[in-house]
Amino acid sequence: MNSIIGNALGLSALGIYLHAISIALVIAGSIIALLFEILSIIRKDDGYHDLAYIMMKFSIIAFAFGAVSGTIVEFGLVQVWSGFLMILGTYGLFPFYIELLAFMIEAGLIALLVYGWKRFKNRWIHVALISAIAFGSNLSGALIMLVNSWMNVPWGTGELIRLIYPWAPVYGPDYTNEALLLKIKELLILEGRPLTEILSGEVMNRLVSEYGPLLENPWAAFESFYGWVSVGHQLVATIITGGSWYALLMAIRYLRGEDRLLRPLQDLLLFLAVLMVVQGVIGHDMGVQVIKYQPTKFAMIAGLEESGPDPIVGLTTFGDPNYIFPGFDYFIEVTKNSSSHLNSTVDFKEIALNDLYKALEYLPLVFSLYTLKISLAVLAGLVGLVFMYTWLRPSLWFRRRRLMFYLVVFFSAAVTTVSSLGWAVRELGRKPWTIYGLFYPEELISLVELNPVTIAIVIGGLLLSLGMMVITIYLVIWRRSRWI
Repeated sequence: MNSIIGNALGLSALGIYLHAISIALVIAGSIIALLFEILSIIRKDDGYHDLAYIMMKFSIIAFAFGAVSGTIVEFGLVQVWSGFLMILGTYGLFPFYIELLAFMIEAGLIALLVYGWKRFKNRWIHVALISAIAFGSNLSGALIMLVNSWMNVPWGTGELIRLIYPWAPVYGPDYTNEALLLKIKELLILEGRPLTEILSGEVMNRLVSEYGPLLENPWAAFESFYGWVSVGHQLVATIITGGSWYALLMAIRYLRGEDRLLRPLQDLLLFLAVLMVVQGVIGHDMGVQVIKYQPTKFAMIAGLEESGPDPIVGLTTFGDPNYIFPGFDYFIEVTKNSSSHLNSTVDFKEIALNDLYKALEYLPLVFSLYTLKISLAVLAGLVGLVFMYTWLRPSLWFRRRRLMFYLVVFFSAAVTTVSSLGWAVRELGRKPWTIYGLFYPEELISLVELNPVTIAIVIGGLLLSLGMMVITIYLVIWRRSRWI
């Protein structure tokens, strides 16, 4: 079973990372196109107007292939993790439904704008349409992230998780049928089989008849402050990452002698540098939410096998560099000394202790990845300060053209790596659970074994989609454009 779980997790991670490439191009492309179109009006410069059009062509190509890879990832969510359907039909119902509406609006408007670009002479119409597209793409990404955030912090479960893990916080109002969810959890533990195997239609109908519906408020995920901070953090990271790729493409053309690209490139780099500062502020708020709602994840991030201070976090969060943060020794001690109030044949105290020991195994890896992530983020931030300086004094670009190009290359590589590491920390930080404190991967996995042929076909489809997107962008945009 462990090898099956490992294969499924690896396949899902690869699919998400490959899909994220097209998503970053779409979200960042629409934002940058909006920036350039506004600058074209302010500065009365047709060059920015042409660049905005090219960015939207990038977006429509990436959007097409993103829809394909996104479908593969979505099928993986439903087919590989078929037990997740219970979440999709409750907490994920309205977020995913509205996300599909945002996707539909984005698809219609992006085609209208690109193919009708020259018919709209008034550039403010372009600004309005690009703004609507940017809103749709960001809303679509935000709602997907909102469901993922619920998996990290299951808002609306009230004190339910605390009944099993005494160190856990209260996750908002109690919208969940605790009796039903605990009964499902008990069955999963006693049976030792995946959710879809033990909860057939007949069994689920009997449980609902006995205990009632699972969820009282399907809008619960929207009420999570953690969720919206997380959404902001992820969207800004996506714009910075995708924007750095566009900046790199422009820098390559500039290095080849297209001096007209210098000013737009400097504007874009300044925009990304400002976003780095914004991301620092949001990142602090994200850290506060993790401390509050994911105590084991923060202990992994901070390397707290035993309780102790984290001077920087303690100072910035609580104004005290000597503030003692709880570590795994505290969680284990509290769990051992707790008395269960659950009327069940399952020893939930033993379950809680085993889960803590499983989570502790991830500490070295999560701590190392997070340390590397922060180190690279600091270096990228310093390069961002250089971009701010050269926007005020652009002569450095003429005197040190190749040096500045290398700085753009480093910046792009660094922020891409930071985003990738950030997602890894996010996913590994909630282990051993797929849904923090509630369900494990082995409880949500499909009943079909992922053999090497199946894995190869899925990976091949994802790589084919990515390769076709790159080739299409190269043939349609890179070779034929005077700018990019």
